[in-house]
Amino acid sequence: MTVVSAGVDSANEFSEFTINFANDLSVTTQNTVNTTVADVNGTYQVVSEIEVLLNLTFHGNSSFQALNNTWEVTSYSNTTVSLRSTTNGAVTLVLSKI
Repeated sequence: MTVVSAGVDSANEFSEFTINFANDLSVTTQNTVNTTVADVNGTYQVVSEIEVLLNLTFHGNSSFQALNNTWEVTSYSNTTVSLRSTTNGAVTLVLSKI
């Protein structure tokens, strides 16, 4: 995962986590290095009109709450999804498939 805000990549905060999107619109993060760290649960919503938007909402973990936003999908492939904040275009998020 890459998280860039004002040119600063803060992905290290999330490097030990996987993010799993389920078909029931729930999203769960899991620490793959330290299993004593509690999972972080949230929800997502995909909105498609002219552009595809992903709305993320995490609860109970301040690091992941920083990702609570509506994101515009700027590009995607079989292995990555690139997102840009709809409230601050300088903030980008890239999710990579493991």
